[in-house]
Amino acid sequence: MTIENSAKAAKRTIYPSRKWRVEPEKYANFKDDIWKQYNPSVKQNTAQEKISYVGKLITDTTNRVFKIQKEFSVKQNTAQEKISYVGKLITDTTNRVFKIQKEFTPKSKQPPPWWDEECTRVIQERRKITKYYKANRTLDTYIKYQETIAYSKRFLKQKKR
Repeated sequence: MTIENSAKAAKRTIYPSRKWRVEPEKYANFKDDIWKQYNPSVKQNTAQEKISYVGKLITDTTNRVFKIQKEFSVKQNTAQEKISYVGKLITDTTNRVFKIQKEFTPKSKQPPPWWDEECTRVIQERRKITKYYKANRTLDTYIKYQETIAYSKRFLKQKKR
């Protein structure tokens, strides 16, 4: 038995339960696309399928634009309204294609009552010297780094009291 054959045999024995099924009765309300996505017997989407999906979205949008052009020719809207509507269609399509995530906005924490501008300055200085030390690892920068760390620890301990 060669090394390659033994590795193949090990893969077979390590992952015996790799194939799994989703029962359609439990997930009957899923659409076909979602069913294909979770069904292991269906091949995963290839790059070509993804590109065709994006192309389909773009053609749908252009069809909607041409339909709107016909509507605009019947209705006599202003040019500004037409431009804004087409722009909205394009941004909607790009949002659907690229699925922009919402920005994470953390809840603002209130600083402790003893925290002031000096503490902020000391912490910024410590971060700056840490970056500088990581970029230039010499004995002089190491000594300065250690002094700054020690000073900031002492300073914050005094502020807490």
